[in-house]
Amino acid sequence: MNKKIAIIIPTIHRDELLIRTLRSIFKVREPSWQILVIDQNKQEDDSEEKLYYYQQPPNHLTVIRTDY
Repeated sequence: MNKKIAIIIPTIHRDELLIRTLRSIFKVREPSWQILVIDQNKQEDDSEEKLYYYQQPPNHLTVIRTDY
């Protein structure tokens, strides 16, 4: 039976910490996971650009943006 791992990361105004966290997670190389980032930063910040790299295959990263 293939088990899947879900990692949910809520964040607000912590871009650098989020990037360090993602780098650590992607070092593990677990093929059956999904990472969901709930990004509550304002739209005018540069978090979208910083996260773009991590959303590319083979990474299983989904980013949901919300304005608080």
